Amino acid sequence: MTHSTNLINNLDVPALTDDEMLDILRRVQSGELSVAQAEALLGAASGEHEAQQPAEATLEGQNFSAPLGKIANGKLVFERGAAGLTLQAEVLPEQLFTARFERHIPVVRVNGGTVTVRYRDFGFGLLNWLRYGFNPPQSEMTLNAAIPWQVEIHSGMAQSYLDLRAVKLRRLTIHSGASDVKLMLGKPNGGVKVDCHGGVHNLIILRPVSTAAHLTVHGGAANLTLDSQTLGAVGSMTSLESSNFREASDYYAITVHGGAHNFRVATL
Repeated sequence: MTHSTNLINNLDVPALTDDEMLDILRRVQSGELSVAQAEALLGAASGEHEAQQPAEATLEGQNFSAPLGKIANGKLVFERGAAGLTLQAEVLPEQLFTARFERHIPVVRVNGGTVTVRYRDFGFGLLNWLRYGFNPPQSEMTLNAAIPWQVEIHSGMAQSYLDLRAVKLRRLTIHSGASDVKLMLGKPNGGVKVDCHGGVHNLIILRPVSTAAHLTVHGGAANLTLDSQTLGAVGSMTSLESSNFREASDYYAITVHGGAHNFRVATL
């Protein structure tokens, strides 16, 4: 793997849970906590202080890549959330992936075909969200479309655009919720699972015309759409399927746990 500047060492994993970190974010947004108070809480939980990481705030960007070699399968993991992410795929002659991160630089590791991205702060890079007024730094990643990929996002995803039309996607999983995300999918091979745990808000999933889909939402939904089927407000578990789902051998099985608001699944 190559990079333009030296990586900053990892922080220890903070004691706060994802729910506790998101609660701090909500309290700042509501005005209950100031940014300074929230930073103090987060700094105390991690044992770190802003003065210990000035270099991170001044970095303009960092490029990463890793050789493809004989790798036949890829896996992308964001350990501490993703925000402001543009993810796409194309055939790269010699590289497993390429990436550029602006302002907030994560640690990126490669182990075989697994690429792990770990921000030094918390879910969604929460400490930097507070500093930047909830305007997340931008990042771009390109996966090699010549191999199949599995994608996992832990600690949530927000304000991101995933163009996976060229990817041979095996599975996509988002933990701790998704907000303001657009996902574009290509033709599936068999049944491909797209799972989101923790609820979704303003999520759009687009797939090729004639591609079958099955949608299940646990925990209630408002403004839920699958193709021409639209539901205003429903409780408990809701299940919808495309008109061609029952006879299809290639399809997307989309499941949301934790409720959905403004969630649309349609065709390109």
